[in-house]
Amino acid sequence: MQISIEKSRVMIMGSNEELDVSIDGEKQETVTQFKYLGAATTEDARSVQEINVRIAISTSSLAKLKPIHVWRDKNISMKTRMGLLRALFTSAFLYGCDTWTLNA
Repeated sequence: MQISIEKSRVMIMGSNEELDVSIDGEKQETVTQFKYLGAATTEDARSVQEINVRIAISTSSLAKLKPIHVWRDKNISMKTRMGLLRALFTSAFLYGCDTWTLNA
């Protein structure tokens, strides 16, 4: 296994200290945020940005059902609607939540 020098970046979390990191003599770029496995990671280690993205994605998945009036149709039971809500909104919202930072 080898480190990809072209794809590598440095992010310092929880400190204002500047570090110069080099791999094979090549200085690495310092960043304040990056995407890792599809989730945004920031230097302050907070998940606010990622949670806002998840809310937007979830809301958009529900909005796609609006033209077919799933929520107002009397022929669709409440149980079925709740199942749709769990399947569409909750799963899209909670995707990747295991990487979120939890605060009191």
